[in-house]
Amino acid sequence: MKIEEWPNFITVKILQLEAQAKTLAAQAEVLTAQAECVRDEITGRTTTKAEPQALRAEFERLLKAASEAQARQQIEEGVLAVCRQWLDNLTADAKLEPVPIDVPADVTLASVRERLRAAQDEIVTLRRARSRRAVTSERASRIMCMASHRLAVPFLAVLARARN
Repeated sequence: MKIEEWPNFITVKILQLEAQAKTLAAQAEVLTAQAECVRDEITGRTTTKAEPQALRAEFERLLKAASEAQARQQIEEGVLAVCRQWLDNLTADAKLEPVPIDVPADVTLASVRERLRAAQDEIVTLRRARSRRAVTSERASRIMCMASHRLAVPFLAVLARARN
């Protein structure tokens, strides 16, 4: 499906993802520049009245925040690339429509990740178990399907809610 054929709600979402990635890139750039200023103060290139230990702590904090922003930017760009690829692979006659998702208020991104991790751990355990029955393989497939369908939708909804 060509970009001109995308429904409006898809175009809006893609533009939001692009804006988020650009915002994260700008944040990473600002944090890196701030870290460089603090490093100049630590090395004595600029004069300051701050304590060296406080400067080092601030430098570490800024570097960590910059690397986190860069990592999130890369994730956003990866999601954007996968979405664009998926849309490009659709046929021109594909019909897309928004689907409302009800996410319970007590569901958080961390709880969804924990459920995904638990499902993945159970799949690994089932695959490692040496059983002569095909039931184990069948159960692993069923769990994988359940994990992808039941957990992916709340995960994406919580992720969207966390971004906003």
